Amino acid sequence: MAIDHNFGNTDEFLHATHRRRYPRGSRIIYAGEESDYLTQGSVTVLIEDANGQEIIVAYLNEGDFFGEMAILNDKPRNASAEVIEDAQMLAIDGRTLGVMITSNAEIAVRLIRRLARRLDSANTLID
Repeated sequence: MAIDHNFGNTDEFLHATHRRRYPRGSRIIYAGEESDYLTQGSVTVLIEDANGQEIIVAYLNEGDFFGEMAILNDKPRNASAEVIEDAQMLAIDGRTLGVMITSNAEIAVRLIRRLARRLDSANTLID
C-alpha cells in the first residue's frame, strides 16, 4: 500500500500501516528473504553463526522498528526475527516508508538516529 501524501499526524501514519497478529514464538522474518516492509514490535533478532547455529543478537521492545536496513539497502534480510509474546505488529511497506522519510523530517531524523545506534552497537560487538 503506497500513500502519496504527507504524514502530518498519527492517524495518517496508522492508516498507511498493515496490522498483523502473531502468537508468541512466531518467526516473522527470515534471514535471506527479500523484504519490502519494516515491522514494529517486541522480538528477538537472530543470526546464524559460522557453525550454522542461531544466536540472539538483539532484543527489540514494543515500539521498536526493524527490517528497515533491507529496504534501504535493497538487499535480502540479514537476520531473522521471532515474536517474544503474543503481539499485534505494524508493517509498513517500502514505498510508504520512502514517502514518510521524504515528507517528514522528524521521521527521517529518527530513522538516522536508530541506524546510528545500531551501527554503534555493531562496532561494540566487533571490538
